[in-house]
Amino acid sequence: MSLAKNILLLIILIMTCILAICYYSPGTVPWSFLITFLGLLWLFIQWRGRTWSGTIGFIVFSGAIIRTVYLDIPSGWLLACMVLNLSAWDIDRFIARVRRAGEVERLEDMEFAHLMRLASVAAAGLVLGSITLLVKIRLSFGWMLFLSACLVFIVSWLFDLLKKKPA
Repeated sequence: MSLAKNILLLIILIMTCILAICYYSPGTVPWSFLITFLGLLWLFIQWRGRTWSGTIGFIVFSGAIIRTVYLDIPSGWLLACMVLNLSAWDIDRFIARVRRAGEVERLEDMEFAHLMRLASVAAAGLVLGSITLLVKIRLSFGWMLFLSACLVFIVSWLFDLLKKKPA
């Protein structure tokens, strides 16, 4: 079994445990068992080598994570679950692309490089997400509207700049 697949299975297991524990509170115990069942099912399907389950698992667990917003669960755990969910989906897609490619030279090096890039992006997401959870800034609706318009303008300008070919 490859390093990427082992890490994928570990990520699914950790995410399932965290989310099931988050749901394990009075009134939501059945949801905890459902999350555990779905996580173990996703884990088993991935272990069997079926790549179609990655997107379905991503959507199901994203919905479960979003639903926990209405429960009184600390947002840090939800952030960690979402980063793990995105990481699991990314690794699943990577494994599927490698499988479709057929014979790949230096697969271990490519896997390791991909996992290192993913780890750095996941760590940056956790750090930046944690900062946003800790910092409280109050903005009026007008400022939010103005900043959103500026962001749309800047992103559009960047896309136009990237589309232009150098002369």
